Amino acid sequence: MQNKIFGLFIFVLFGLAGCGFHLRGSQADLNQLTDQISPVFLSGISKKSRYYHIFARECRRYHIQLAETKKAAQSQLKINRLRFKTHILMVDKRNKAAEYETRLEISFVFIDQAQQKMADKLIVTRSYLVSDLDVLGKNFEREEIRQKMVQQVAQQILMQIKTHINIVETR
Repeated sequence: MQNKIFGLFIFVLFGLAGCGFHLRGSQADLNQLTDQISPVFLSGISKKSRYYHIFARECRRYHIQLAETKKAAQSQLKINRLRFKTHILMVDKRNKAAEYETRLEISFVFIDQAQQKMADKLIVTRSYLVSDLDVLGKNFEREEIRQKMVQQVAQQILMQIKTHINIVETR
């Protein structure tokens, strides 16, 4: 019986590997962007901001260089709005906040080397539980969630840029 289960597992594993299955946002997909958009001038976020560094890290992850000036760049990514909103989802029996929802709204404009613009707005939400006993942990967790949300949005933006580049190339 165990041999049949193991055989089925191996069959499914090789079946997925052979059918061209890839996780969304795989490294191979975004590495194609390097030649088409790099270097990119990232604006709209202060270079001193931790969120700028998250965007920069995601770009470096896919071998996309960031330009220091607009003139040195092949394309531009302008973040027009990056705003967090937090509100209470649930209170406990003592009427203290027990669950929060954080919402990240970001709007951006990407301008490629042919001066074609792509503008979009993304919204990401996350909810999390808190304990009134762990005050320091609550602040740390909130900031950790925000950083992960910015990382997720940065990946989504890069995927949208890749789609935009592919559409422009097929015209």
